[in-house]
Formats: sequence, C-alpha cells, structure tokens
Amino acid sequence: MVGNKIKTSLLILSILFLASTAYSLSLDVHIGEITQYDTVQIQKMDDVEHRQEVNFTLENTGSIGCTFQAGLETEIDGEENVAWSEPVQLWPGDSTFMQINDVYQNKTSTANATLFLDYCYQTDELENFQYEIDAPLDDENNQTSSEIETSTLTSSETQANISSDLEEAILVPKDSPSMWRTSSATIENGQSTLNYDTQIFDENQVLTYYVLQDGELLGETQVQLAPETGIVGTIQENIVGIILVLSVVLNVLFITQKEPKKLLNTIKPLNRK
Repeated sequence: MVGNKIKTSLLILSILFLASTAYSLSLDVHIGEITQYDTVQIQKMDDVEHRQEVNFTLENTGSIGCTFQAGLETEIDGEENVAWSEPVQLWPGDSTFMQINDVYQNKTSTANATLFLDYCYQTDELENFQYEIDAPLDDENNQTSSEIETSTLTSSETQANISSDLEEAILVPKDSPSMWRTSSATIENGQSTLNYDTQIFDENQVLTYYVLQDGELLGETQVQLAPETGIVGTIQENIVGIILVLSVVLNVLFITQKEPKKLLNTIKPLNRK
C-alpha cells in the first residue's frame, strides 16, 4: 500500500511538472506573437542630390498597441548619422505611411545605409542598401541661406507646437542637442508639431531644421523651444508689479477725492512762492 501511494504521488508530481512546463512554453510563444508588424513597398532613391526620402506602409499585426518609429542610419565618408521618422502609435490592425527625410549639403559620395524600426522596446533591421549623393557646393539647390520664420506656441518634454507663414512644408532636422532624437515634421495649414525624445528637457535649447517645399530646399528655421510670451504672457509674468502700480494709483485717487480741499490748501502756498 505504501509503495502504491508513493508511486501515485510521484505520478501526480510528474503531471504537475509537465503541465507547468507546457504552460511556460505556451506563454513564451504567446509573448513572441504579440509584437508583430508588416512592411509593404519600401521605397528609396538610388541617386540623390540634396535629399533622400524613404517611405513604406507599416501595419501592426500584433495583439497589443505600440509606438513605431523608423530610422535611417547612414555612414558617409566616415561620418555616421541617424534620421528619424515621426513616431506613430498603432493599435492592432492599424496601418500608417512612414516617411524618413534626410538632407545633404556639400557632399559628393556614397552612403551606406541601414533602415530599421523601433517598436515596443525592440529594434529590427529592415534593409541595408547604398545610394549615391551628388550635392556639390556650387549647386543652386544646395543653398539654404534663407531664414524661415517660425514661432513656438507651446512646448513640453516630448513635443513643441509651432506656427509659420508657410501653409505647407517639410521640416528635416539639421542640428539638435547631443542625445536628442528629433524627427522630421510637416507644416500643414501654417502649423506643425515637432516630436523629440531626450533624457533631460531644457526649453532654452534651439533646434535647427531644413525647410523643404515641393522637394526643394527653401532655407532653414531655428526653433526656440521656450514659447513666445506675447501680450498675455507679458502681463502674466509682470502681474505682481502691475497690481502694485494699480494699488498706488487707486490710493492716490482715493485720497484726492476724499480730501480735495486739504490737497488744494497744500498746493496754494507752493504756487505763491
């Protein structure tokens, strides 16, 4: 009897162990399946003058929502750079058009490029390729001396909203602080949202963008992340001083209205002198 009970107990423990192992395996498979995507029709240019444009359609085929952002890592004459698309949040079954823009000045060389995708704390390489750049210094399309005016409306740790006199244009990052990830943006109806990712946000930083319109370089714009105050902001910043001045003025008016005769008697002797 005792031997049978021991055998039965061992059998039960073996079944439980196998069941837990099978559950763990099924759980691992499930985790691997929840972050999936499909890319369709990756398009890029083999020969570029001053701008490379990479675009493709992306679909979230997984079972959870993710933020997707594509990057183009290039190595040109020993210099490395990464251009970013705008980050996009996609729920399962959603799709979107992804686009990366990169601008070149004073370069005639071969670019070695890697297209990759950041999503759900993962990074996947999509494609490796090369392309030729022909953007000599004397090319008229390579000049960006024009300064395009923009105004910062609001800013936060992740994005800034700006306005421009241009109705439509594309903004491509040129200069940004070290360790900042800044992405291209579009101006629509005179406004644009700039996305960036940084460890420590500082509104005193300035971001510089190339401005493209109809595929041509119009110039550059410098974006001061601190919003412009304007009349309302100026009033808010100086509200304490304004209140003090109004208080003094009101007190003077109150005194002159309450004791006008006394004030006149004080003034008359001064006039006689």
